[in-house]
Amino acid sequence: MEEKIARICWNDNGWKKPSGEYGKSQNEKLFEAKNGFGFEEWLFDFDTLVDGYKYAFLQPVNTKNNAHAGLRYAIHLYAYDKFKSENISIAKIANVECLTERDAKLVYDKLHQKLVLDTMVRDVESVGGNKNLLTTLPPINCFNVRFKPQDVKFLSTADFHSLHKLTRYNLYKNKHYLKQLYVCFDSDDQLLDDVTEIMNADISNTEKEVLMKARIGQGKYRKNVIRVWGGEVCAVTLNSIREVLVASHIKAWKDCSNSTERLDGCTGQLQPDTFFCKFSKLTGDKLPFAV
Repeated sequence: MEEKIARICWNDNGWKKPSGEYGKSQNEKLFEAKNGFGFEEWLFDFDTLVDGYKYAFLQPVNTKNNAHAGLRYAIHLYAYDKFKSENISIAKIANVECLTERDAKLVYDKLHQKLVLDTMVRDVESVGGNKNLLTTLPPINCFNVRFKPQDVKFLSTADFHSLHKLTRYNLYKNKHYLKQLYVCFDSDDQLLDDVTEIMNADISNTEKEVLMKARIGQGKYRKNVIRVWGGEVCAVTLNSIREVLVASHIKAWKDCSNSTERLDGCTGQLQPDTFFCKFSKLTGDKLPFAV
C-alpha cells in the first residue's frame, strides 16, 4: 500500500472535538483560521463509529475533483506545533480508504440520524467557530475518509524520521523518492511543496510534466526564457556553456498567479547552476537544478 504523509490542524483535545483557535494557524487563507475549527478535529473520536469504521476528514485528501476517491493509503499524520516552531508526529493509520461522493452522502445521512452532526454543531459553537458549515457544505467536504480504530498507531515525535519542514496541507509522497530527483533543497522545502502540489493537481499528466519541467528550469520554460533573452547565455556572467545553465525564476514560482505566468519566459533568466542557488535566496524563490 502506498505510503503518504499528511498534515492535520492543531488540536488540544486529542483530536476528539474542536479545541478553539489556541495553537492554530493565523494564516487567513487556511480553513481553520477563517472558520475557527478544522474538520480533522474529530479524527480520533471513536464514539461515533459506523459499522466499525471511523468516518472522518483529512484536508490533504480534499481535492477539487475528489481525485483520491476509492483509493487506499497508509497515512502518517503530523501537525505543526507553533509553540515549538516545528512539525510533530501524531499517528500512522495503516489503512485509510478515501470516500466517493456517494459514500460521503450515505454516511452523512447516517450520522445525521444518529444526532452525531448535532453534537458536532454544538462542539463548533462552543469554541466560537462557524457552525453553519456542517449543514451547508457538501458531505464530501465533511467526511472524505474512513478507517478502523485498530489501524491507528499513535506515535511520538521521534518516530517520524522522514518528517522535514513540510508546510502545506498536501498528501505528500515518500520524500526520499522525490529527493532522488532533485538536489539543492532549501531549508523551507518550498520545492517539495511545489512539486507535490503539481503532482496532486487535478490536471492531465501532460500538463503535470510541463509544469514539473518548468519548476526545475527545464523544458518549455527554458525555451521561453531563451527566446525572451535572445540567446542561451547567462544573464549575469554571459557564460554560454549550455550544460551548466539553468532557467531560474526571477518572480518566485509561488507568487505566480497561474500556470501561464509560470511558463512565461519574462519571469526568468538563465544562470549557471553554481550561482543560482544563492540567487534564489535573494529573490525568495528556491529552485533546484536537475540531476
